[in-house]
Amino acid sequence: MAFLCRPEKWYVANKSRSPGKPTNTRQFTLLGCMPLFSRYLWLMRRKLSSWLGKPVPSNYTRHQYSNAISFGGLADIGYILVEFVDETQGEMLSNTWKEGRHDRELRTTLFRDLSRIFLSLCRSPLPRIGSLTIDNYGFLHVANRPLSVEIQQLENEGISTDIPRDYTYSTADSYVIDMLGAHDNRFRQQPNAVNNLGDCAYQLSVLTAMRTVFQSIFNRSFRRGPFVLCFTDLHQSNIFVDAQWHIKCLVDLEWACSRPIEMMTPPFWLTDKGVDEVVPAEYDISRRQFMEALVTEEELSHREKDDGSTPLCLSEIMNRTWESGAFWYTMGISSPSGVFTIFSNHIKPLFCKKYDEEFGVVMPFFFEKNVGGIAGRKLADKAKYDKDLRYAFEHCTDYLSE
Repeated sequence: MAFLCRPEKWYVANKSRSPGKPTNTRQFTLLGCMPLFSRYLWLMRRKLSSWLGKPVPSNYTRHQYSNAISFGGLADIGYILVEFVDETQGEMLSNTWKEGRHDRELRTTLFRDLSRIFLSLCRSPLPRIGSLTIDNYGFLHVANRPLSVEIQQLENEGISTDIPRDYTYSTADSYVIDMLGAHDNRFRQQPNAVNNLGDCAYQLSVLTAMRTVFQSIFNRSFRRGPFVLCFTDLHQSNIFVDAQWHIKCLVDLEWACSRPIEMMTPPFWLTDKGVDEVVPAEYDISRRQFMEALVTEEELSHREKDDGSTPLCLSEIMNRTWESGAFWYTMGISSPSGVFTIFSNHIKPLFCKKYDEEFGVVMPFFFEKNVGGIAGRKLADKAKYDKDLRYAFEHCTDYLSE
């Protein structure tokens, strides 16, 4: 699936199926691609809804193709948005990132464009934590679970997240608890989750502590919002830029979902390191440059609006999340494999810089009752996994030799 932030010529196909009922095919087209009369009627509907204080429909209009073959091959696809990104429009940022990331002018241009995108998302807060869906009448709703990229990665590995498809959240802490539950499930269900008893105790300690500290890290005044659309898979290959690093397109936004505003953070890859390899002092240099660009764009946005209201200051929130550790906590729950290093290097020192040995001895016992039984099962899982892996390699070698 490919979602673009600057759509021009695309369609949306939404197929839903209820148990015991036939498939319901809904087709939508961007308003700008519709005939003039249809476009005029839809614009009038949007204006009237706005004047009357009612929900405003999206820029997609529903219609039916006369040729049923058009969607004959999409029986099992939920949504698909299509647009061709021509080479003249831009190229993936990853193609020039390593060489250009040290150029201050290029970075400033990128950061200012990215700041404008973040600010535009914050101007339209969402009522709940979840993912957007579109109904039969073209209205957008937060009616699906917050399908972030880490949830997809876990489920692709056969690990259950225990988050129902139609489940959304009204508070930040309920969302964090369920995300931590998905991390717990990875520990329980992944057969090679631990290497030995020491590694098992270490992981149990981190998972237990992550449950304990999050209420001290996140600001409770944002517990019930605002919630904003966040890009959970915004890496360099999903950003298309021109030669000056102006952002032209964003792709693969199917993992965008509404999250607490404190989870909107600068990209972790600003220093070209993995999420569990980031060095705070080095990263903070790039982060400060990003924040300078954000403050500049924020001031411009506030001057343009100037309606007497007190605007939400995203730069202040981002600076607080860096100081409180919410930046690292967000990175941790977003990385099932990196959470342990992130916790040990960046979160635990905020509370306790000493007693590493005691931490690993005491904390596992607060993960769950009968933690010894859990550890025993995980060691048995690892032994069986190693045995099955050796068996598979031996028979693969025999097969190839034949």
